[in-house]
Amino acid sequence: MPNFINVSVSNGVATVALNRPAAMNALCRELNLELLEAIRAVSTERVLILTGGPKVFAAGADVAAMRDATPLEAYQTSEIGHLVHDTLESLPIPTIAAVNGFALGGGCELAMACDFRIAGESASFALPEVGLGVIPGAGGAKRLIQLVGLSLAREMILLGRRLSGPEAFQAGLCNKCVADSDVIGEASDMAQKLCKRPAVALGLAKRAINASDDSPEIEKLLFSLAFASPDQKEGMSALLEKRKPVFKHE
Repeated sequence: MPNFINVSVSNGVATVALNRPAAMNALCRELNLELLEAIRAVSTERVLILTGGPKVFAAGADVAAMRDATPLEAYQTSEIGHLVHDTLESLPIPTIAAVNGFALGGGCELAMACDFRIAGESASFALPEVGLGVIPGAGGAKRLIQLVGLSLAREMILLGRRLSGPEAFQAGLCNKCVADSDVIGEASDMAQKLCKRPAVALGLAKRAINASDDSPEIEKLLFSLAFASPDQKEGMSALLEKRKPVFKHE
């Protein structure tokens, strides 16, 4: 299998980088399968940063490979995309998309599956699939509506509107917009802040956020589970004793 993904780990922060520069990180089947393996492999780390590098995040799906696909093959492509993005979204650790350049189609969907998005000023977000005669096929419509609302989502999906980095920040699609050269540094700073937070509580909180549209009983159960962690007593004791907590992340 080609090496389309690079993985590095430092002090609990895993960086997963898309590595198909000749195709602007287009999301072919091989890349998606490598990405799925990589994000599963780093799920025991503290934080995941996902990047495409300093020039492009991912310029969408591999159109050349998809052009002559049958409906069954298209379904299988959609299935793999959903599996990658759902796995990323459900990881028990926080995830940060560090976005430079194009995040189009599947690239935009991939970024939206992360918990946070840091965009460079020259970043470009779009779901242009309708203009190609298809529709977003890997969870993009639902996640976009959740992030920017129905009205803007319609513009982006039906009219093909693109958002620059500053526009994406203003719309709520991104958490921060910084100079292109500062994207990875900003993502690393956020990762370090997250590493200082109690890991068990972070994981439970992420599950509660993802389940916020479901029964409130899930939140009750997750809240009660937090009291099984030593970090719950440490966090509350530190507050009462007016000191900084020392978390064990267990």
